[in-house]
Amino acid sequence: MQVILLILLGVTPLAFVPGGYDAFEPHKVGIVLTGAALLASMSLGRLFAAGLDRGFGAALRGAAARCYDSLRLDPAGAAVLLFLLSSAASTIASIRPELSLHGSSARPAGFLVAAAMTTLFFASRRASDSPRWLERVAAVVTLAAGSASVYALLQLTGHDPFHWLGGATFDGSTRVPGPLGHPNSLGAYLAMALPLTLLTVARARTAAGRLAALLVSALALFVLAATLSRGAWIGAAAAGAAFLAIRATGTRPAEAPAQTRRRRLVLLAAAAIVFLLPLATPLGSGFVTRLKQVADLQAPTTRSRVELWGIALGMMSDHPLLGVGTDAYGAAFISYRTPAFSRIEWNATTDRAHNEVLQIAATQGGVGLVAALLVGFLVLRACLRVSRRIEPDAATAAAVVGASLAAWAASSAVGFSVAATGSLAAALAGWVAGRSRSIEPETGEGAAAPANARPAPAPASTLAAQAAAAILLGAIWTALVLPSWRASFAGGRALAEPDSSPRRVTGLERAVSLSPWDD
Repeated sequence: MQVILLILLGVTPLAFVPGGYDAFEPHKVGIVLTGAALLASMSLGRLFAAGLDRGFGAALRGAAARCYDSLRLDPAGAAVLLFLLSSAASTIASIRPELSLHGSSARPAGFLVAAAMTTLFFASRRASDSPRWLERVAAVVTLAAGSASVYALLQLTGHDPFHWLGGATFDGSTRVPGPLGHPNSLGAYLAMALPLTLLTVARARTAAGRLAALLVSALALFVLAATLSRGAWIGAAAAGAAFLAIRATGTRPAEAPAQTRRRRLVLLAAAAIVFLLPLATPLGSGFVTRLKQVADLQAPTTRSRVELWGIALGMMSDHPLLGVGTDAYGAAFISYRTPAFSRIEWNATTDRAHNEVLQIAATQGGVGLVAALLVGFLVLRACLRVSRRIEPDAATAAAVVGASLAAWAASSAVGFSVAATGSLAAALAGWVAGRSRSIEPETGEGAAAPANARPAPAPASTLAAQAAAAILLGAIWTALVLPSWRASFAGGRALAEPDSSPRRVTGLERAVSLSPWDD
């Protein structure tokens, strides 16, 4: 399970497949869904093996008892399940149920994605029993962030081996999207990754490893600045504030010697210089303008976001319980688009409220909003509990995870989550929930298993059980995940053909037949 999780966390930020009508996010989501199906297949195979060994009734009762015991010690996990149930209810009650199941085409975030992120959360929670799990996650994220930053640097210097149409621009300059497809997504991911790359620096076992991780951190910080993404900058600032706040409430490390304190001040000054380096590039004027716009409520993109937030509240007002449907913001948008938004963005449509909390309020109503806020509160509570462990290393790790999650939350408050940031957030939340549930409330030390805990069954997982689980999950994957990928390729090839050509028409018809929910 750890291997699958690490591959997902390493590949998702970097993967793209030129040739579809969107080379980035649909494929990244498909990778996450595939990995989640593999993880679910492993767990289902163990359940089938237990059923073959002791009978399926006894196996189901034992699994239910273990889930109850596990969630009783993990309120954050219970809140995650509540959010998934809310997503399922909103999908059933949706104005477009099939769209809510699969998600919108450009940035899928339907029920399937919610189920995949839940799977990643619980898989990472289980992996948290390994004392080095977070270090492995940090190492993989460091490699991914370094690779994404190198590719972004190639784009910035005009050496991108691919030719992309469109792209975000500002002040006459093209903003670097990297392998995430949009500069805001790239910046948000790098803001999340920075605390983990610095953890890799601190935990490196060799001088060469420490230097490599430090160089990755510097490059990631420079690229983050070069994205000109205000949300990412806010996320990075939130990460720093969260780290200091959690570290201040946790177990204090021994007083650092004067030389170490001076070294930290030098690194902080170096970080400020690296962040300001875009001033010396062609992005300089745009960089200054974006800095001024961070708190400018009259900036056009800020005004359009305010309109989108009001539209989200309007959707929730009309559908207060379950919302318009999971990921159905775009389907309902035309009915709610305001004249003020049209004056700013002309005839634009969008499938995101550019605020994750309001997106959930609009699409999953009050039930989903309460569940999401519970998840956030209980994950924060878990971070604080782990930070108060007796071991300073555990406290530092909790502060790093809290910082990364704060970067995700802050950037999502003015944007939205994508596959790379969402899967990393799910894995980190799972780690901190797993570490928290093993702590005695009074001592802050690891707790023994409760006396009434039911031990997990240990039948040998037979080949037949694993094969049956793989066939079942493979059939679900073929029915629900594969069509979107095939439609992306069919639509992309069709759009590359001349207008009104027979190949264009038949290709688009093929794409529609594969994913009829895709507007």
